[in-house]
Order: sequence, then C-alpha cells, then structure tokens
Amino acid sequence: VDSKGQRSIDFYSGVMAASLGHGLPVLADAVQRQAKEVSFLNTIKFVHPIVDQYCNKLSKVLPDSINRIFFTVSGAESTEAAIKVARQVTGRPKVLYRDLSYHGASYGALSVSGDARQKTIEGYSVPYAVPIPHSAGFADPDE
Repeated sequence: VDSKGQRSIDFYSGVMAASLGHGLPVLADAVQRQAKEVSFLNTIKFVHPIVDQYCNKLSKVLPDSINRIFFTVSGAESTEAAIKVARQVTGRPKVLYRDLSYHGASYGALSVSGDARQKTIEGYSVPYAVPIPHSAGFADPDE
C-alpha cells in the first residue's frame, strides 16, 4: 500500500529476496515437517500424494481455462519454459523482456535478462528477444 492508499502487487523475489521472510519459526517448522515426508520429487516422472493435494488446491483458485500445472525447479528453467509456452500458445516468436532485469543464467534466461554484464558473448541471445524500458516506479495515472 503506497502513501495514497493504493495497493499493488510486488513480484520481486528470487536470488536477491526472501519473499517469505527470514527466520520465521512457522516456516522452519513447515519445512521440517515436509522434509520428514518427502524432500524432493521429480514431478516429470513421479507422482506423490503431496503433489496431487497441492495441484487440487491450486486448481480451485485458478481460472477454469488453466487446466494444466507444470513444475520447475529453478527460475532459469521457469523462464525457459515460459518462452516456449508463450511462443507455442501465441504462435509469435517475439519475447519482450524488461531492461535491467535478471531471469537466470541459462541461454534463454540470459537472452531475456536486461543486464548487459551478463551478456558477455556478442550475439548470445535467442532470436526475437526484445527489451522494453525499465520503469523506475509505477506511473501516476493522474499525470
């Protein structure tokens, strides 16, 4: 909530943030309980009741038009999958990405990351990756 009482969703997370907090006993307890049951699952090859329960809960809050759930294990893998899915669904090759962003260190993720220091090899980009300007903040609708 900003100084004018407007709410916004901040999607900033990942390598430079702990989006759930630091040192929270409730989180540590939940992680410990889960690790006692199962600590890692390859959801491509295996199914576990925990995954099934999660998918059922998630499907109840998703729009009916979303009828598939795809799990990934990293931000770079998620970015790679998003590029593939977007191109497949839209039929368009162009991928827009925000300048001054970071989405991982794989080929596709680097291609849509806007930090020039990460792009040390000339031409190191998937085709049709197009940067859009970084915004220093949200635009004021009254201006």
